[in-house]
Amino acid sequence: MKKQYGRQLEETIDLAMRLYQLPSIIKEGHEELEHVNECEYFKKADGTYLRGYPVHSTTHLIEKGAERELTFSKEIYLTENGTLQKFYSYSEWPYCESCKKTHSYIHREIAKDQTLTENELEKVEGFITNSFSFNKKSA
Repeated sequence: MKKQYGRQLEETIDLAMRLYQLPSIIKEGHEELEHVNECEYFKKADGTYLRGYPVHSTTHLIEKGAERELTFSKEIYLTENGTLQKFYSYSEWPYCESCKKTHSYIHREIAKDQTLTENELEKVEGFITNSFSFNKKSA
């Protein structure tokens, strides 16, 4: 069921639903394209994958060292039914000795409290609006 966000944001979301491709949302795994088949994805009650597009994120560095980096993020996704859904994630970038590079690994959870602040809603609207401007310039 679509939530009521206010007329202007709802119109922006309606446009975004036509603009964005909505991939399955990774629950846990490597985000690099070569590891996509190894990921676990969120599933809905009907067994299909939860799909969405990230429209806002805040990230905080928790640990940075020579061997790995760890961050915590709050993410907001626009989901396929036109609602905004909040997630929390931890990302690690451990150094791989065998290939001599870092790989990102994400652990993502659906936030229990789905309340979005006015500031978050403004950031989402700004992100989507800027996406439209970018796409118009690219066309």
